[in-house]
Amino acid sequence: MNTSNKTEQHQEQFFQLLRLSMGVTEQKDFVATDEDWQWLHEEADRQSLIGVIYGAMIQLPANQQPPVDLLIKMDISGRCHQWQERTAQSGVCATDKAVRRCRATDSHPERSGQCATLSR
Repeated sequence: MNTSNKTEQHQEQFFQLLRLSMGVTEQKDFVATDEDWQWLHEEADRQSLIGVIYGAMIQLPANQQPPVDLLIKMDISGRCHQWQERTAQSGVCATDKAVRRCRATDSHPERSGQCATLSR
């Protein structure tokens, strides 16, 4: 598949997940490779839509969801982004506090130590 077609496919997958997370569609037949999932994660992060895309991913049947390590990464990253946004609105320096808060509340043994670093 050439680069242009792959980009179009990734964009369509991204919009399909957005539609699913917003309840615009109930279509849950989703096919993606590990490379596709990685692109979707990076795009969601770039657009600050980790939580939205994660919400759609967990609605998919288990056999259509991304690899578990990516789901965990997105779950933790989404929680950190949410905390960062809340603390930024209050005028507090958010990045370090968000990471510490995320790590402190991250008690699930599979997720321990995997909180995303929020340095930009």
